[in-house]
Amino acid sequence: MKKLIWLVLFALSSVTFKAQEYLTKDTLRKNEISLSVLPVVSFFSGSFEPSVLTNFNLSYKYYFKNNYVFRSAIVLFPKAFNSPYGAGLVFYDRTIGPNNIFYSESVGGSIKSQLNLGVEKIYKVNRLMHGFGVDAFVNHSLVNYGVHYFYRAGYISNNNFYIPGDTTNYNVDSLGYHRSERKIGVGVQVFYSVRYKISKRFYLSATVGPSFNFSFVKGSSYNNRTQQSRNYTAFDFNFPNVGFISDVSICFRL
Repeated sequence: MKKLIWLVLFALSSVTFKAQEYLTKDTLRKNEISLSVLPVVSFFSGSFEPSVLTNFNLSYKYYFKNNYVFRSAIVLFPKAFNSPYGAGLVFYDRTIGPNNIFYSESVGGSIKSQLNLGVEKIYKVNRLMHGFGVDAFVNHSLVNYGVHYFYRAGYISNNNFYIPGDTTNYNVDSLGYHRSERKIGVGVQVFYSVRYKISKRFYLSATVGPSFNFSFVKGSSYNNRTQQSRNYTAFDFNFPNVGFISDVSICFRL
């Protein structure tokens, strides 16, 4: 009986020692690099649908002794604009004499790039860590939007739309317009994070929380009908800036 008690006590002391050693090792690795895998997870789950919230990020974190974490990240949004309904399609507009007039909307621009800086407080250090924090960010994007008109000669049905490569279609220079905008935004995300230790150096992390973005817009437009151009400034507010589940990442501790 005494041998059994000593064996149990020895086993418990070994587990305690290993746990303390585990925590110490975690504390010693103060640097962390992580890569977002959320778009990949969404794609294989069958729920992936690219939107202005879809993003890829590469982040760096530094762990202080008091369980505070400095956070930084570079975030890229491949789709930095909302496409209007029917963008890229061709629609009938009117008939003038023997010609049918059609129009098509187009939208394009650059990848939206963003820099995040923040701080996080970890409330539990174990194989499963979690914490609360806040990120502030600044971002930049370019958006181009246009409406183009063209005609097709001959008396045809209104449903006989534009055929790609058909040389009988011609631009209507007196109709349509173009708009270009540059956006510089700032914003904040308040978040809750969870990290699970996979191995000695690898973690799986997830971040959830609301975010908002306030942008300053500077743009120019040109109207083909009036042959007038104008410059303008505006403000734009976006809520959210990223999805509520904003990040799922693979992390590597150095």
